[in-house]
Amino acid sequence: MPLEKVAGLPLPALFLLAMSAHLNLLPDSLRQLFIGKNTLEVARILADVFVSRFGECWGNREDILKALLPKGRASTWSELDKQINVFGKKLYGKHNEPAEENSPEIGLLDEVRFILQDLPQRQDYKLPEGKEEYPPEEAGFHFVLCSLCWRSVVRRPLEKRTPLCHTHDLPSSSPAYRRRARMKPQVEVARLRIEKTLSGLWGMSRGQGVENYLQDLCLSPLGSLPYLAKYLHSLGCPPLALPLSTGRDILEALEYPVYWDKISSRTREAWDCYLSDRSQHFRLNYVKIITAEAWLGVEGKYQHGGKRR
Repeated sequence: MPLEKVAGLPLPALFLLAMSAHLNLLPDSLRQLFIGKNTLEVARILADVFVSRFGECWGNREDILKALLPKGRASTWSELDKQINVFGKKLYGKHNEPAEENSPEIGLLDEVRFILQDLPQRQDYKLPEGKEEYPPEEAGFHFVLCSLCWRSVVRRPLEKRTPLCHTHDLPSSSPAYRRRARMKPQVEVARLRIEKTLSGLWGMSRGQGVENYLQDLCLSPLGSLPYLAKYLHSLGCPPLALPLSTGRDILEALEYPVYWDKISSRTREAWDCYLSDRSQHFRLNYVKIITAEAWLGVEGKYQHGGKRR
């Protein structure tokens, strides 16, 4: 790929981009390219990398960028994630030889979606236009983690309220809220430690696949996520006896409890879109999984007389 196409990138980024294109150094090299960039810049880099790897059989750089940003910009990371997912699905129906689900093209898009989940200090390009709520199929890409645990919370456009799940939707003055707020610094330290432990995830999963490896890790009491495995197995036992045999089962167990009778049919549709996408691409739950392990570990220490403030 001619370097003048990405002349706006700093020299280290140019070097990493060239290495990524020719040596397939995923995901670390791409992650380095994306750090510090906003959604528009990331889409441009992805279009460059896509064309450099696969040529122009799916379109040139401008075609790919237009497919990733049909409105000319991605206002939020969740919107960019949605558009990458939509672009991948469109590959199935284009040209005489559509991309297969396990093709390098789909693999690259899945890797990028995974990388974008945990970029430090992510910058949005612009705020989304004001509207009351997203359509259900779009709302599935606007879930965020609860501020006081790992469960998911559906967001509305321009919503400023602290995201709280059904379990932790408490007054900020309540003792239970304050207790969990005091735990957050310890949770963050634990989360970073777990992330460092799992930094070799890609190498460890070789031959098994990241999706299956991560699912097995969630259920392995002797693995790197012991608190999470214990918690999930407790949900799989009576009286709840939640199923844990598939990626979606594990994801629904992580979200338990969701009070379906207290939410609208539109919100239930959004949940279904979210669960379907995140179970199909299970690696996208990586941040949720390590956050759950961190919270459960800190909770265990508190319950057994650990450090209090």
